[in-house]
Amino acid sequence: MLNGKYVIGVCLSRIYYIHTKRFLKSLHKAAVGENVQVIVFHSLYDFYCDSKSDRGAASVYGLIDYDVVDALVVMPENFQKPEIIDGIIAEARKHDKPVISIDRELVVDVSIMPETERTFAELIRHLFAEHKVKRPFYMSGIKGNDFSSKREKIYFQVCKEFGIDPDVDNYFAYGDFWREPARREIARFFATNNPTPDAIICANDAMAMAVCDYLNEQGYNVPEDIIVTGFDGIDAENYMIPSITTCEPDYDTYAEHTIDSALRLIENMKVYSLLHVPMRVKYAESCGCFNKEARKYSGKASRLYEVMSSIDNIDAHWYRMPARILEEPGIVNIKKVMFRYLPWRSAVCMNSDFVSLGNEKNHRKKSNGFTEWMTVICAKGDNAVELAVNGFPSSKIIPPLVDYEWRNMLVITAINSEEKVYGYLISDVDEFEDSSKLIQRFVMNLNVSLRMVESTAMNSTLSEKVEQLSLIDAITGLPSYKGVVRKVEERYEDDPERKKYKLVVSIYSIAKWPEIIRDFGIEESEIALNKVREYLQKSNPKTDIIGHFAEDKLLLVNFFSPEDDIGKQITERVAHFYDLMQKYNDSSEKQYYLEVNAGCTTADPGWQGTFEDLVQIASNELIVNRLRGNLPTVEKKTADDEMVKKFLRLVEENLFYYNYQPIVNANNGEIYAYEALMRSPAEIGLAPDQILDIAASTGKLYDIEKATFFNILDEYYRRRREFGDRKVFINSIPKIKFTPADKAILAEKFDRDRDKVVVEITEQFDKTDEQMETFVDYIDGRGWQYAIDDYGSGNSNIVNLLKFKPNLIKIDRFLITGVEKDENKQMFVKNIIDFAKNNDIKVIAEGVETREELVTMINFGVDLIQGYYTARPSTDVLAEIPEDKRKDIKDIIEAKEGSNERII
Repeated sequence: MLNGKYVIGVCLSRIYYIHTKRFLKSLHKAAVGENVQVIVFHSLYDFYCDSKSDRGAASVYGLIDYDVVDALVVMPENFQKPEIIDGIIAEARKHDKPVISIDRELVVDVSIMPETERTFAELIRHLFAEHKVKRPFYMSGIKGNDFSSKREKIYFQVCKEFGIDPDVDNYFAYGDFWREPARREIARFFATNNPTPDAIICANDAMAMAVCDYLNEQGYNVPEDIIVTGFDGIDAENYMIPSITTCEPDYDTYAEHTIDSALRLIENMKVYSLLHVPMRVKYAESCGCFNKEARKYSGKASRLYEVMSSIDNIDAHWYRMPARILEEPGIVNIKKVMFRYLPWRSAVCMNSDFVSLGNEKNHRKKSNGFTEWMTVICAKGDNAVELAVNGFPSSKIIPPLVDYEWRNMLVITAINSEEKVYGYLISDVDEFEDSSKLIQRFVMNLNVSLRMVESTAMNSTLSEKVEQLSLIDAITGLPSYKGVVRKVEERYEDDPERKKYKLVVSIYSIAKWPEIIRDFGIEESEIALNKVREYLQKSNPKTDIIGHFAEDKLLLVNFFSPEDDIGKQITERVAHFYDLMQKYNDSSEKQYYLEVNAGCTTADPGWQGTFEDLVQIASNELIVNRLRGNLPTVEKKTADDEMVKKFLRLVEENLFYYNYQPIVNANNGEIYAYEALMRSPAEIGLAPDQILDIAASTGKLYDIEKATFFNILDEYYRRRREFGDRKVFINSIPKIKFTPADKAILAEKFDRDRDKVVVEITEQFDKTDEQMETFVDYIDGRGWQYAIDDYGSGNSNIVNLLKFKPNLIKIDRFLITGVEKDENKQMFVKNIIDFAKNNDIKVIAEGVETREELVTMINFGVDLIQGYYTARPSTDVLAEIPEDKRKDIKDIIEAKEGSNERII
């Protein structure tokens, strides 16, 4: 609470966006009517790049004082990085503050969403009823997109109401929600001989404006010849001639429900967890409806001219700000320049370490990048009068200014240079149209200016640090190549003739370095490099030099006295190193093996040339030794002979057997299918992963694939009475293609009931697009279905779904485990399910092991359930899952049908 008013915090980015400005303007109006104070925590960036500047700007959300803020409003659509919103919500929950989400349904107290379907239907009915449209053309957005699909559905429904049969082959196109694709599609239509449509209905305004421009160029009049409509109410359509009939958000209603919900939550009153706010139709000239506001072209043109002129003047004005700060980068001049450019009713609050306050404890940084004590270095009130300023604790957010009362909507924006936070700007905003632009320009210019000031001040120190850093490798902590050269030179500083030591220069290189990075990532490659470093250090005296020569190479320089037998000592050290590496690989559980090659050269006392020459000779020796293979390397381990013998017996005698795990219909608890799971008998004792690994290393993957299909299908038909009408899932390796002979046998023996077979891709094997296309063609030709396993694990992606269109996908069990407690997993899983449903793909939740996971997945609308909670794998083919589990599913469905949701 602040000054007797409830305080609502709003977290968003890019206040200067038109939809954001309009919502805030309405929110301010509604807040004033209810005597509520609104504080906006704002970033210039939407966090799409996840750059250092993004992270510095995000510090502003750490300023929220929950002793002051009574409720929080978040606008997730403004954030391209969901983790930012997740963190804000988690912090609010920690302080027991209610949260309201705008434009996206989240797991919060209230989600306020746009209701578009009824409004869009109203617009189309208007065209058919009032303007007698009989031959419509529909311009949709992106094919398969959720928004596109919903609006297409509404369009077809209204057409049906009016007895219109839409010609989707000729009078329907996808314009990708953007001008150029829409223009291209409408031009393609007019190149045909099809009759001219009465109306072109577009799924958004950008496409509608492109269509109008094209029609005008071709000599058509809108709306006299052809009606054009849009959807979403963007700012650009206000300057369009003719003005566009469209649907726009009802910002006033949005704001009223936001304030009302917040107040009810603060006072512990009942609220609806989901509110849908209908958009409103804006009838204008493009459909033939006269609009007085839209007809005020002269006023709009004048306003547009004023905006363009002011941009030119403002840009020239603002570009001077960094130059003036750099003219004299002292604190007095910085304050003077800041005040000159500072927007009215604003203050610049800076960290205490930016300007010394004489008290070191005030300089302590908090986790959000701000110091515990802030100072207002300049402030400006009404009539451009500078206000007296004071220091204040950063926890209080709002600075105390003499003779000034903060009364409007407060907007707080971080001042930062990349990740470094300097302070923040607080602005008392009333007129959003102008203030939002001033906030943007002031903070962006100040960020640049302060960064340049700091860079100039630290330039000499930075040069020294850069020189030192260039001598040390950040990954290993070892000297860099330059650092090694420096250390060798230091050894010979008092010995210009180099007679002090014998030298051995060696280079150790990790084989298959690119494969480690590709398959396991940069972090794992750094672990491998540091392991080699560790063993080199253990195998050589501390007085010798080890450095990081190149990304996969370490450089070792051994020093010996002139009388030493270097051959014996080097042999012992190399043997010790490779012994350590061998033991590491023998005990390591990693999925790769460290192979290390070496090359070396020696130099007697008084050696000639440069140290770089010795390094080059050692590098050449490394290359030659790799080719010859006559230096020690740490070889890749393989399966032991006993395991291979057992594997060969398993294959040759076909000793495989299979467990069957039920896949359950999430709507009624009935068994939909069984996944066949490969097993080996106890005397063989090989796990499925071991079988596949040995098959890959011995060239027997084809034998495994053939045995899997022939054995399972044979058993399926022998036990058909047990399987009933249910499907069987068979795991497959897509890159393995059956021979023509085996294909013929498959077709001859097992071509009955094709629709009962689902082929499931084993994702651990790489496959090219060509292999996948061949695989899908074969599956389709057999009349089988296919499923993608482990979807969401990183092995599968939306591009592959769109390209190859599987019948089913299995959500990776990692995403299912604990999903009821993890909002990130919930968001990801919901997106997968929504996308799949829009593309007619069934979704299986795999690895469901608890009732909480089952409840969450059914509530999210998953089609099928597989996991230990419903039924474990068994050699028996279960006729049904346990009765208590089926009852569980029915109870969850009944509870779901009574959910708390309201359409306004």
